[in-house]
Amino acid sequence: MRDKSKGRTTRVHVRGKVQRTSSRADRRNTQRTAQRAKRAQLVQNTRMFSGRTRAAKTVVVVPLCPGGSAGAVVRRLFQAAECEYPEDGDPACRVMELARFKQTLRFVEVRRSLLEILDAAAVADYMLLEVSATQEVDAFGERCLAAIQNQGHAAVFPVISGLQQVAAKRQGDVRKSLQSFAEHFFPDAAKPHCLDTAAEALAVLRMVATQAPRGIKWRDTRAYIVAEKTEWTPAAEHQGFLEVTGVVRGAGLAANRLVHVPNFGDFQIDCIYSAAPEEEMDAVVLDRPDAAQDSLVAANEPDHLANEQTWPEDDETAAWDAQMARMEEEEKEQRRVVRVPRGMSSYQAAWIPDEPSDASASGSDSDMMDDSSSDAESESDSESDEYEEIAVDAPERTAAATADGMSDAGSDDELPSAEQAASDLKAYLARQRESRDHQQFPDEVDTPMDTPARQRFARFRGLQ
Repeated sequence: MRDKSKGRTTRVHVRGKVQRTSSRADRRNTQRTAQRAKRAQLVQNTRMFSGRTRAAKTVVVVPLCPGGSAGAVVRRLFQAAECEYPEDGDPACRVMELARFKQTLRFVEVRRSLLEILDAAAVADYMLLEVSATQEVDAFGERCLAAIQNQGHAAVFPVISGLQQVAAKRQGDVRKSLQSFAEHFFPDAAKPHCLDTAAEALAVLRMVATQAPRGIKWRDTRAYIVAEKTEWTPAAEHQGFLEVTGVVRGAGLAANRLVHVPNFGDFQIDCIYSAAPEEEMDAVVLDRPDAAQDSLVAANEPDHLANEQTWPEDDETAAWDAQMARMEEEEKEQRRVVRVPRGMSSYQAAWIPDEPSDASASGSDSDMMDDSSSDAESESDSESDEYEEIAVDAPERTAAATADGMSDAGSDDELPSAEQAASDLKAYLARQRESRDHQQFPDEVDTPMDTPARQRFARFRGLQ
């Protein structure tokens, strides 16, 4: 009562996992939120294909049988949509305006060439695979399907040609067989339709116009342009400007990045501007490159001398020359010329002391030297054959070279006596014998010679 009067409440601890139950309103709200997100994503994907300045959907027609024709398939689709087939148009770009669905389709007719088929499949939004009801797909067609499967593909719609030439009883079996063949390579492929009838051809157009294109991951992460018109303006010899008009798909296009033109290489962007409609004359500049534009140099040119020693600078060379000159001068000052017998080495000559010169010699000595000068000249010829002059180091440098390995002279002169040397040898041999016995028998102890064993090991009596 006192805790309640003070406003205190007891907290109830819940043991175990707490199960929260959602109400019907919460579940409806969750479903409505997911539905709105899905619709927003669908609008985002189909926004560029709607409106007055909508982009055209790219439909690639691939003949898989030897007798197939992509042009015949596109002609049947134009007839089903009641549109005029452009006879003199570009086979790679036949545009169809579907006013009923407010969509624009661009059909690309490819030949039976593997590289041409793969290039067209890389930019396709939809693929129409033409198969024949009277002729099987050959090895080239299967190889093309495997290559498209490995490269990545958009939505696939199989279409059948020549089904009216098959008996009515067997048409159902032919459809099932061709559907099984298409699902072997593309499990999510649509049901095959026959283009011999206008109703089924119109159904194919309806599916292409109403469905949102399915993207390819490696393609959607990069920016690419579906070109509608190209114009070359020469600026210099083997140089110029290529103006490409089209729709940018995938990721955003930046002017600082490089663009790749198939079969020609990489190039830099000069300007990006909006393609103005025909009634508008001025175009809006969207992006221009700046100092951060990518360079065309894509490969590193290795320097084979990068790991070698660099050439010294002039100041470094001058400093080294001055240091070498000082070292040579010091070496000349420390060296002296000595007259030694022929055949003596410079090391032996370095230990010969210099003979001191007596400046205070008496006059009588000089007279004696004058008298003996004639004799010295006669003997100089014979001495020149027996003596020679060589340059040697100073005595202090030679002595310093051997000072490290020598000890004091007083300690070297004091040799041990014979008795001390004999005792040291006896102790050394005893230590060696004891160490060897301990290594061979580490758990044994010798019995002492001057003490009985029962006294020496009395404390170990009764030990097991």
